[in-house]
Amino acid sequence: MNQPIPSISAFVLPFALCILIGRCYLLFMLGNDPDFSAVQKFFYLSQDAILILLYLLLIWFMSPIRLWIHRLSIIPLYFNLLMVFAASEAKLYLTLEELKPSNWTGAGTLAKDYASIDRVVILLSSLLIYLYGPKVLRSFFSMILRWFSKHQSFEKTAVLIKKSMVLCLFIYGLGILFFLSPPFKVLHPQTQPLYDLFDQMFFKDALFSDQVEPKSLDEIATELQKIERRPAIDSLMNLRQALPDGANVVLVVLESTGFARFQKVLSENPSFLGNQPKITFEAHQTTVPHSASSLHAIFCGRPRIPKESFDEYLRACRSLPAFLKSQNIQTALFQSSYFGDWIPKSFFENFGFHEIHDSQSMIQLAKQRNEEAAISDQYVQEWQTVKEVLHWSKQKCNQNQKFFTAYYSWVALAPYPLKHLSPHRYAQLPQGIKDEKIPPVQRYEQLLLTLDDQMRDLWEGIKALPCQNETILVITGDHGEAFDDHPGNLYHSAYPYQENLHIPLMILSKQIENDPKLAMQIYEPTSHMDLNATIAHLSTGKTSVLQSDFSRDLMEKIMPRPIFALSMMNRGMVAMHWGNLKMIRNQTQTMIFDQYADPLEKSDLSRSMQKQANLMKQMSHHWMKYLKQEIAKRPQMSFQQQ
Repeated sequence: MNQPIPSISAFVLPFALCILIGRCYLLFMLGNDPDFSAVQKFFYLSQDAILILLYLLLIWFMSPIRLWIHRLSIIPLYFNLLMVFAASEAKLYLTLEELKPSNWTGAGTLAKDYASIDRVVILLSSLLIYLYGPKVLRSFFSMILRWFSKHQSFEKTAVLIKKSMVLCLFIYGLGILFFLSPPFKVLHPQTQPLYDLFDQMFFKDALFSDQVEPKSLDEIATELQKIERRPAIDSLMNLRQALPDGANVVLVVLESTGFARFQKVLSENPSFLGNQPKITFEAHQTTVPHSASSLHAIFCGRPRIPKESFDEYLRACRSLPAFLKSQNIQTALFQSSYFGDWIPKSFFENFGFHEIHDSQSMIQLAKQRNEEAAISDQYVQEWQTVKEVLHWSKQKCNQNQKFFTAYYSWVALAPYPLKHLSPHRYAQLPQGIKDEKIPPVQRYEQLLLTLDDQMRDLWEGIKALPCQNETILVITGDHGEAFDDHPGNLYHSAYPYQENLHIPLMILSKQIENDPKLAMQIYEPTSHMDLNATIAHLSTGKTSVLQSDFSRDLMEKIMPRPIFALSMMNRGMVAMHWGNLKMIRNQTQTMIFDQYADPLEKSDLSRSMQKQANLMKQMSHHWMKYLKQEIAKRPQMSFQQQ
């Protein structure tokens, strides 16, 4: 006797099995790819849990219209899958800002960079599985059960197995979502992009409390003296002896270049920066491990606050380029990528540079000189950008004009293509080697050596400039780059660990090169915001008017301040650095690390240092309240040209 298949299991089990079959196929396809780590596989498994659980609930409560529910549920579920795929394959964490139509210009580039036959097949096959898999498997199960129905014992066993599998899948989804996902783990539902987008749309920022009084960084520093006494810092004033007043400044911002791996590469290989006498800031960090946010901190001298869009960046901006422009100092920006690749042109225009150049305009500049630019796809190679920076700087020297140049590199950005190595570095590779045959961290380190090559060429060119004023070279990174140093920490934007935040800051000058005794290492924690006021001092030779509650002039005597940083993924995480202590927290958990004893941040001391952890957590709430209040009431600073 034939019996009907139970309605819930008839739809849920085939759909769930389709997901798992599709995932097995995906893991089989990408299992040997060095870019596809075990952590990313768990990233996909958390996607499975949400799909299975949501579909179970939909069918359970809305079974009369389950066919339409199935079709409608495919839209958000597949959209979430696409964003998960983008996050793990293309290193892209989508936010509301990136989804605005005005920021779609990079979609074609993204597809061009990351589209491949296997990835397209995976996405298309996943869509087909989601759409038609349940129907096909349901028919298959019906056929099998009809055959089993001739034997009553087999039918009962089959139904029992089905129900057991449904229960197991339900527990699997609940377990991953609620029981197996402590904070900071990649399986947490907050790693889901769709969850993130809904969170940005509908939920209030819960990382910081509004029920506190605002406190400035100096006031917070006074409170933090209770856990570690730190005196005023006079040693930075030695910078005045090593650096000339009123110099021309060339600022280089190296994309995705973290301190630890850059230092490792420089020390393990013959390198220019590894041996050049210089000033090195050993504890410099960005305010947000995100490119545009880091550039904003440098050029505007204030941090980005959670959920702040590109359009809101310029509130309370004390623009460094605009200030230098008002002092009759020529300003320009050169970017090896093209505008709209990951940051729109309007972002740079708002800072007030005299000139801004991307890869496309640099190609045209080379053509005007009847030269052929070194290009790769829509980018220029780093040595071409160096050439354009030096050509522009020489023009200003010949015109007896002081200048400030910002050079934003691109070469170390994921997916770390070897074709962007400098020619002699590429020549050292085995013939016919392909990117996928070399693990990403090794490709990344090779590209860091290319950046070292370009810094050598840039410095030699700077020393040859016919300028009346000396030109100094300031080198930093926009943010670090992570390679699963902590579980789930890939690329740079998701977490505020040291591999994401800690970046190089080096200053080169002829005075230091001629007298290596002037070289120094500075261990006082500093941030990108400090560069705003400091570069203004270096360029004008005067105490910077850009000093603020956020930006310190490092050429002056300074008081110790805590260094704060944020990660912007989901509801965010906040980090705070005071002396040798570093706090990291999200909404539910606070960790504390001893930076001197544990620079890799592996041993959480929050239990043994509960007093310090609680105080630092409390101070982070006061800081954000103060930050929001100051930004809301402080207008954008405007400068009148002299």
